[in-house]
Amino acid sequence: KKAVYYGQTFQIPEPSCSVLLQQLKLVVSLSSKTLAVANEKQRTIFSERIISSFSSMFHFLSTKEFPSSLLRGLGDEEFIPCVVNGGAIQWFRPSMVFFQNNNAEERS
Repeated sequence: KKAVYYGQTFQIPEPSCSVLLQQLKLVVSLSSKTLAVANEKQRTIFSERIISSFSSMFHFLSTKEFPSSLLRGLGDEEFIPCVVNGGAIQWFRPSMVFFQNNNAEERS
């Protein structure tokens, strides 16, 4: 809500869908590089922060309407972080990830 307020106050336009996807790819690249050079203790901390950050980013991106042509390009990209084997992060393509609904009310 604050972001909308500041955007309107300072007349900052909403970024285009293509810019949002470019930024997503940049964050994936920077996150991967950060994890690659981190020591074991740092890697654990960074992994937790990356998962939390990407959860927020995906929630934000889910509120946008992307043209299917842009989304098709993501099909071959490994941009979804998942925690595997001992807390390490591995990146996956959308076709490799299955999501589970944790809302107990919807399961009954």
